[in-house]
Amino acid sequence: MASKRGLKRRQKARQCEGKVKHPTLEGAKIAKRKSGHRDVMPYRCKWCGFYHNGHMPRRVLKAMEV
Repeated sequence: MASKRGLKRRQKARQCEGKVKHPTLEGAKIAKRKSGHRDVMPYRCKWCGFYHNGHMPRRVLKAMEV
């Protein structure tokens, strides 16, 4: 059986793997504007503490359409 500590480390690696890390919220917002994607939003990662840009949940997108 795997230890909880090892499991958390693997989860952290998977959550942040391949994502661009922005040290500030403003930096993530600038990157979002440059990308041209409307359906992404910056968020603070609970694993690494940096900011990433990610797709909004469908329920949020549907609420914005109404």
